Amino acid sequence: MRTLRARLSYDSLEALEAALNEYAGQLSSKAEEGAYIAAESAVPTAIGACPSSRVAATIEAVREDGGASVVANGPMLSPEDGGYEVPLSQILEFGSGARGDAAYGAENGYTVDMSGKGEAGWRYPKGDGSFGFTHGHVASRYMAQAAEEARANIADSMREAFSR
Repeated sequence: MRTLRARLSYDSLEALEAALNEYAGQLSSKAEEGAYIAAESAVPTAIGACPSSRVAATIEAVREDGGASVVANGPMLSPEDGGYEVPLSQILEFGSGARGDAAYGAENGYTVDMSGKGEAGWRYPKGDGSFGFTHGHVASRYMAQAAEEARANIADSMREAFSR
């Protein structure tokens, strides 16, 4: 980190003001760089915790206006009739059905234990006219783990960015 000094003279204080203004002009870009460094540090955690190699292969840090993010894409899943699409990356992060964090099936005409056998799960229409049964998917929280990693390293990431 650079140290600024001034003497008690008009020229020295004027030079200090110019140096401080130059430094102030760099603060935003330094903070954005620190955010990107933090995002990059979180990528290996997200990849390591992701249960799907298809999704893990898409995880990356991206620069955004004002900062950075860790993103995961991966394939879209849909029933055979193509009635809707669900990103696999979101199913893996948040879970789904009775095992998900916020089971929303009732809003869509499904209920837990629809089979009537006392099982917590969901029946869903299949393309051949029959019904399947699923317990849902447990949330893996791979991106949440990455966010925790980024937060844990934010001071070091900012120090690195501001020392450049």
